[in-house]
Amino acid sequence: MFDTEKISKDMLHMPYIASEDTATWWNILKTGELAYGLNESLAIYRRPAKSLSSNKFIALKRIWDLYRKVAGLNVVSSAWYFCGWAIRATARRI
Repeated sequence: MFDTEKISKDMLHMPYIASEDTATWWNILKTGELAYGLNESLAIYRRPAKSLSSNKFIALKRIWDLYRKVAGLNVVSSAWYFCGWAIRATARRI
């Protein structure tokens, strides 16, 4: 959810890249805007068996591409954050 009184609607343009929602968030946060979490559910969703998220190899590529193309990180930094992401993603499923 975005407060369009604080964030320009131009910033809400989603790039043509896999995980465009994450890329949009990252682009907004790179401007110095702050994000806050809520301790309440505002929506629910389901993930069908054939969704983009179901294929883990494609998900790995999407995350790598986010680090390299959206965040603009070099290979070493991308690998560091990618490993951290993989550890947290695995821990959530244990």
